[in-house]
Amino acid sequence: MTRAIAFAASCLVLASCSSQSQETSDLEATDYLRIQISEIGEPDSCMIEMTSSIAQASNLYMLNFDRYVNGQKQMLSQIKFTGHDQIDYVRSISESGVFEGAPCNTYAVSWRNLECIDLDRNETACPEIRFEADGVFGSLEARQ
Repeated sequence: MTRAIAFAASCLVLASCSSQSQETSDLEATDYLRIQISEIGEPDSCMIEMTSSIAQASNLYMLNFDRYVNGQKQMLSQIKFTGHDQIDYVRSISESGVFEGAPCNTYAVSWRNLECIDLDRNETACPEIRFEADGVFGSLEARQ
């Protein structure tokens, strides 16, 4: 009886672990830097979350960039790849910006002056960046 209970408990643990890996399956390993942006703000303001992932083989540790909103420079921003799920380096989902007074689709956002740092903390060429943010901003682009 005790073995049957232990077996059932281990099955539940395995099931919960497999469901957790399925939840993060959309953060698949890629050779390019994948940046997913989703809007979580109220209708009269713009608050976004950003999740980033890249294949482990890329050797990318950090990306520094300037963010411009409607042509005005904001503070230096950074993505640091500290999480590791054995497939990707993944930045945890976090609030990336709040713009008050208008919905997200009224903002033109650009990333400029991109600087990539490798695992040895040396500057390196940046990978291709692909944004997944359809319909969030009026426009969104990365400029080298």
